[in-house]
Amino acid sequence: MNRTAIALGLIYLSSMTVIGRVNAQTVVSDRTLNTQVTQAGNTFTINNGTTSGNNLFHSFREFSIPTGGSALFDNATHIQNIFSRVTGGSISNIDGILSANGSANLFLLNPNGILFGSNAQLNIGGSFIGATAQAIQFADGTEFSANQSATPLLTMSTPIGLQMGQNPGAIRVQNQGHSFATNDPFSPIPYGQALSGLSVQPKQAIALIGGDIALDGGILIANEGHLELGTAKAGLVTLNLASPDLSLNYQNANPTGNIHLTQSSLLDTSGTRGGSITLQSEQITIADGSLLLIQNRGIDPSGSIRVNASKNLTLQGVSSDQTSAAGLLTETISTGKGGDVFITANNVAINGGGIVYTRLFDAGWGGNISIQATDAIALPGVEPGVSLYNSTILADSFGAGRAGNISLTSRKLLGLQGGYAGSAAFADGNAGDIAINADDIEFKGVDFASVSVSGTGSLSFGFGNAGTLTINTQRLSILDGAWVDNSSLAYGNGGNVIINAVESVLVSGFSSEFDVPSNISASARISNQSLQDSLKLPPVPTGKAGSVTVTTGQLVVTDGATISVQNDGQEDAGTLTLNARSIFLNQRGSISAKTAFGQGGNIQIQTDLLSLRNESRIITTAGGASNGGNIVINAPILLGLENSDIVANAARGRGGNIQITTQGMIGLRNRDRLTSESDITASSEFGVNGSVQVNIIGVDPNAGLIELSEDLVDDNQQVAAGCVPNQGSSFVITGRGGVLESPSDRTHPRPWSDLRAAVQIPQGSHSDTRQVSVVESAPVLAEATKWERDANGKIQLIAEQPVPNTITATCASN
Repeated sequence: MNRTAIALGLIYLSSMTVIGRVNAQTVVSDRTLNTQVTQAGNTFTINNGTTSGNNLFHSFREFSIPTGGSALFDNATHIQNIFSRVTGGSISNIDGILSANGSANLFLLNPNGILFGSNAQLNIGGSFIGATAQAIQFADGTEFSANQSATPLLTMSTPIGLQMGQNPGAIRVQNQGHSFATNDPFSPIPYGQALSGLSVQPKQAIALIGGDIALDGGILIANEGHLELGTAKAGLVTLNLASPDLSLNYQNANPTGNIHLTQSSLLDTSGTRGGSITLQSEQITIADGSLLLIQNRGIDPSGSIRVNASKNLTLQGVSSDQTSAAGLLTETISTGKGGDVFITANNVAINGGGIVYTRLFDAGWGGNISIQATDAIALPGVEPGVSLYNSTILADSFGAGRAGNISLTSRKLLGLQGGYAGSAAFADGNAGDIAINADDIEFKGVDFASVSVSGTGSLSFGFGNAGTLTINTQRLSILDGAWVDNSSLAYGNGGNVIINAVESVLVSGFSSEFDVPSNISASARISNQSLQDSLKLPPVPTGKAGSVTVTTGQLVVTDGATISVQNDGQEDAGTLTLNARSIFLNQRGSISAKTAFGQGGNIQIQTDLLSLRNESRIITTAGGASNGGNIVINAPILLGLENSDIVANAARGRGGNIQITTQGMIGLRNRDRLTSESDITASSEFGVNGSVQVNIIGVDPNAGLIELSEDLVDDNQQVAAGCVPNQGSSFVITGRGGVLESPSDRTHPRPWSDLRAAVQIPQGSHSDTRQVSVVESAPVLAEATKWERDANGKIQLIAEQPVPNTITATCASN
């Protein structure tokens, strides 16, 4: 058992401790609402109460029914809703029959807690709502509170919600558990098997709302109706009695608490039209073969299973007799639509044989599976010493109808030691599509005990076709014999595999126990003899293989792992397309397309760098008289070392064609046969060899350069050519601007030069300090004060004679 399950178990035990302290089993009025209780042995008859319209209100100090006893609400048949509250400090211990007249809905409100024993039964015509809430709220704003000191405000209005207190009590249901077997996938759950537990009439509902909820072998049945378990505190849980599923909503309450199902507990809403089941809590654990079941036996669409955990959902282990897995199961045994499964949680862990499973046995449509986890979806596989079955998410078709689709969305997805998510077609109907969206995806290992491979895929074991597998991720790792595989092992066609990994795809290693390589594949392949015998498969598949497309940043295939398309029958193999910035094959890593008798599969590779090391291969092969598949590689850098090969072979048909476009190829050589070196070959053992075309695209250093003229040009003549003599043309330089007058010019303005006459300093005894008077030779600009006309008649502006400037300088000398 993992740490999460242990922690949840401890929380569960502590929360349930109060349930063990049970007072005497009796029904006693608190005398506030005219409730009258008549006792005859262990039989209690409840009369009177307070009526408001079609609502009947009762109030009790204690409400418990002893083993073998009964409590009857002897209400008028026109009553639609019976509201009963327990105002004392004890829990309600119900181990007998709880009855009401007519078709009334029955509410039992006890904030201290409710315990249903293994002999507890419901004999009512309407729905049952058991809650440890503090009050029932009505549409007109009034409340029916379990606080006896509060004056009850009774109304004929419709109840709209349960007002939860700060510390709502727990609800517990005890019984012997179910005996259904889920380990035979080919057989639906038997119809009409007698079960004792809490049940209501068809199309009615049971809802248990408390601080914590535990079912220890507990059984709840609402054929074609609705079952709901919910935990919350300090807020309003809204409801709608006019809706078949009560439409409970927890948005206005604090979603704390735990739901814990153990010892083969069962929630069942099967029927001619399958009902619905909802679990809403902070922590949800379904363990020990406990089961949520909807079987649709009619032509109408079924309701759904919805599990919402604000923190963690754990599906853990199998029943004590190893026949039933813990989990969620919907079945379709007629032409109707099967029940969908919706899961939302922070973490989803499916451990030790736990299942999420939708299956179809007729011409209808199987239920879809949608799991959305904020953090992680984990399929740890088989738990040693606990279960013989691997943990799975499955959508299968055993009839003429189509299996449901699977959608997994999370930050991280783990499938370990046989943990598997997939869809399969076992008869005429098709398998479903699979879509996985996660930042990190890892499938690793094979479980020896259950002979189960970790991974995902859509498969065909009959006449139906496999679906499409689409993976969108940042990083994908397939390790130690795990598979990502869409295949046909019988008459139907295989499906396509589409992988988009922004950063990387790693396919590495193999299973030493079964000699199974890690693999990404789309195929129609021959199964082993034991599988052929058990599933009555043909010795050779007759369907077509699908295609594989991988788009990623870096692709690594190493340690015997493969990426392949394959057809072992008469039909064609698909196309394998790889698009990556870099592709590394090492230690016998291979990329292959193989056909036995059909047209050979093709390989198309687009990358910046392709590296093959240590006996790695890119290979197409064709058996019989089929032509080999073609290989097209576009890689600017291509490296092949240590007996790594690129091969397009055929037996009696024509060898495939190989076309390589690169700027540089290292290690590989074109040869007519395989050698101990690194080879490129397109051969046919008994037929015509294929062609090998290698285009080395080099870089021309002269590309893009302009050839200059070898003749010198006189720049003076170029200027003169622009000025035509005797045409009034002119070429004028008006200033430098940003253009240098000559190559020797400085790039900054010329320095100031003092053109005045040099000053003569007389020599004398006082040479350390000299006063010098300098008369500036250039006149200072002065404003014009008058004008005159000269001899030629032109006007001249005249200024007064300026006063000479005198500069005094002080010089210091040593």
